[in-house]
Amino acid sequence: MIKVRADGEGRDAGGRRAARAGRRQVRGRAVRFTGIGVSPGIGLGPAFVLVPEELAVREFVVPEEGVEREIAFFERALATAQRDVAQLRDGIAAELGDRDAAIYDAHLMMLDDPELHRAVVDAIRSTHRNAGVVFRDYMAQIAARLERVEDEYLRERRADVLDVERRVLRYLVGGGQRGLDLPEALRRDRPRARPERRGAARPRPRARPW
Repeated sequence: MIKVRADGEGRDAGGRRAARAGRRQVRGRAVRFTGIGVSPGIGLGPAFVLVPEELAVREFVVPEEGVEREIAFFERALATAQRDVAQLRDGIAAELGDRDAAIYDAHLMMLDDPELHRAVVDAIRSTHRNAGVVFRDYMAQIAARLERVEDEYLRERRADVLDVERRVLRYLVGGGQRGLDLPEALRRDRPRARPERRGAARPRPRARPW
């Protein structure tokens, strides 16, 4: 449980963001957040609330002469996202070890999945819909399929699918890689946290989890 008290300039806007993130008012101006801890122990200090970004994907018709350019645009976005994840994985591995970095291997497997590439490229060619919409719809189908399976490990992979979707869509709708505008107090002294997540200790699948 994380307890946050909102004070000072920007309090009202912060409160509205907290409401969208599922906060519950407790007393005065304090709000309570619930979530999944990324490392054991107790931490005291300023909190940074990261609200999931909303990526607006505009749908449009791709003319016949622009189909190959749209496919190339999708492939560049896929390759750039793959490069970002590989760099992130290598950085975590260098600092904390391969075990903690292994969570990103599943993301790399998805980005390198030939079925994903084939399905999106074929849909762009056959429907003339833009890459952002086609890719978003494909990933939404995968996420929905995983949500219905009985195996708990596979259900938890839905979060990985959504992470990969957002990473690629940032390049398909503009903006590219997302950075964190952390408050100065957090930038000065950030604790080293192990990127643990539910299911991370279980062996990763050797094949696509869908």
